[in-house]
Amino acid sequence: MNEIERLSGRFQQHAIIANERNHLVVVVQAILAKHQFDPHRLRLENPDHQFGKFPFSGHDRAPFAKVGDMAGVMHPNQIETSPNLVRGLLQQQVPELADLQIAAQPLSGTDNAVYRVGERFSVRLPIIDWSVGNEERIRPWLPWLRDRLDVEVPVPIHYGEPACGYPHNWTVYPWFQGETLAMGCGDVQVASDIALFLSQLRSLPTDGVPAAGRSPHALDSDVRAALHQLQPEDQPEKLLSIWERFMQMPVWDGLGAVWLHGDVAPGNLIFRENRLVAAIDWAGLGVGDPASDLQVAWNLLNPTARRILKNQMDIDDATWARARARAFAQAAFQLPYYRETNIPLATQAKHVFGEIAAEMEQI
Repeated sequence: MNEIERLSGRFQQHAIIANERNHLVVVVQAILAKHQFDPHRLRLENPDHQFGKFPFSGHDRAPFAKVGDMAGVMHPNQIETSPNLVRGLLQQQVPELADLQIAAQPLSGTDNAVYRVGERFSVRLPIIDWSVGNEERIRPWLPWLRDRLDVEVPVPIHYGEPACGYPHNWTVYPWFQGETLAMGCGDVQVASDIALFLSQLRSLPTDGVPAAGRSPHALDSDVRAALHQLQPEDQPEKLLSIWERFMQMPVWDGLGAVWLHGDVAPGNLIFRENRLVAAIDWAGLGVGDPASDLQVAWNLLNPTARRILKNQMDIDDATWARARARAFAQAAFQLPYYRETNIPLATQAKHVFGEIAAEMEQI
């Protein structure tokens, strides 16, 4: 389940309290191997690597806001986590990592708390019910993708079990060197690298891969509910008129389904020297509408780079229009949901609205 599907469901089920929830964007995972570590598999292995950049501010990847002794509360019924919890889990189940330094706060994340451990590892703990089970669902596909894609794909080095009062399974990932890029990126090479990554992913066989992604028309009622929660300064009436234009598009016929990452967002693409080296957070992976992974064209790239992506991938106009609508839908869910608790992500949603509104004026 990708972010659009998660947020769509939350608006449908919890519209009244949507503005009370906190949410942050995941910007980190990685790849190594635990007891079968092969240094040749880790192209980016470097004990002196730096933290990546937070995608919207240009600063190091951002931790959760601090609330008392736990990470910032983002959801009703959120599970509490802490460095002490991580230490206890490691001591019991991965003792060789237990003496490494553990970050005082988790890195920013939506459905999981991700603690950096030492220089090379991170621990990922689900903090809300809808993220429980994702690791098990994608478990067989991560090494499969790693062996077929040129970019690095995070493969856990340990699957942990409930312990120390923590009720769910958890994972240890390696840490990738690199940074994430700011929205509005106009780098031609960045657009080309993303196009190559998505094209290579789409070329993979889809036999046995779970379904993923929903086309814009399936999100209609939830998007309208989200737009009704916007504030006057967001110009909800103008945005609703744009959405209604989207709903006049032809519905995807279900043909040509392709492999999807599920959440190609600024925080999930890791770069070194402006070259794409890794794609992280594959919780929404699956097969579905080819438009589903293209929202990156609006939430990361500027108009020039956007055209390069479209042309290099040879995206037809109908698919591109659905992709624009999906990017719009994601922004519609994000802005009211994250407005008070994740300013960078709310800013990204406003940016996407602005980019799409400007395009629609030319269509």
